[in-house]
Amino acid sequence: MSTTPIIEVRYASREGIKVQTPGRQSAVLMDRDGVINSIDGFVNSPAQMKAALMPGSLDALARLDQETDLYTAVLTNQAGEDLGKMSHETNVAIQETMIDEVDAHGGHLDAVYYCPNGPDYKVPEGQESGRKEHGGMFYAVAHDLGDRVDLADSYYIGDMSTDMAAAKAAYPGIITILVQTGFAGKDGKCPDVRPDVVCKDLGDAVDYIIARERNMRLTNA
Repeated sequence: MSTTPIIEVRYASREGIKVQTPGRQSAVLMDRDGVINSIDGFVNSPAQMKAALMPGSLDALARLDQETDLYTAVLTNQAGEDLGKMSHETNVAIQETMIDEVDAHGGHLDAVYYCPNGPDYKVPEGQESGRKEHGGMFYAVAHDLGDRVDLADSYYIGDMSTDMAAAKAAYPGIITILVQTGFAGKDGKCPDVRPDVVCKDLGDAVDYIIARERNMRLTNA
């Protein structure tokens, strides 16, 4: 059984987060639906998740784990829990299925963060919603990992304009990568936000990250 933690994030604060601190690790943060699994059908059960996983994405996650030492986490909106489309237990079981399949294909996720906030959820004053397009899940990662990960040196991969907006809301220097699977940025929710990089799919995005990290090591050698 995997030891990858599954972490619920309703909200988090920007307060106390440090960036551009030497010696901390880069992270690869990514959306789930439309990036790792297809959105051709509903994913409201573990069986539906297993059927929706894209083989190319599983291969990409294996390559990311085997060819880099970057911290890797999924950050996903899952309002279906608050909206009554699935129970908390089912939601967690769906995440566990994804984690197990990634592990079985030679990859690894260090954590899965999810936000169950529905449209009526009230975020306390001074906090940032975990729901993308807000930056709360990114802040949760930064708080949880302390001195391990620096958002300033990190990547975020998503298929929606809200993914790009959330990453830039958390820290403008995060490298945002839009994949042309899922919504391919055509959700229309944050039309003024532009990604830093556009890639065909998660495999293409991982290739970009691996090449960039190698070039940076050579430059800094």
